[in-house]
Amino acid sequence: VITAESANTVTVTLPEISFGHSPIPALAVSGVSISTSDAGSYRLAKDGFDLTVNNVNYVGGELTGTTDGGTLSMTYSVTPGAMPMSIECSFEGTKNAE
Repeated sequence: VITAESANTVTVTLPEISFGHSPIPALAVSGVSISTSDAGSYRLAKDGFDLTVNNVNYVGGELTGTTDGGTLSMTYSVTPGAMPMSIECSFEGTKNAE
């Protein structure tokens, strides 16, 4: 889910991830910059994030994404709690009609 904050920033809610016995909850990352290209697509970017959900700290690396014609492609990394390495995530989705 992408929610506008201002003309140049959005909040991106990253989907919940099934990860063994410790699922990662949906993470609402605010302050993601958004820019447009001459072709009409959008680029999303944030250098990193640090969130606490249900008393667990989630540290994210660079978040990048593009939207074009109702399709969103996104990549990011996240390290939950004291895990010694990050989890690399990528996904693609299409806009739902409301």
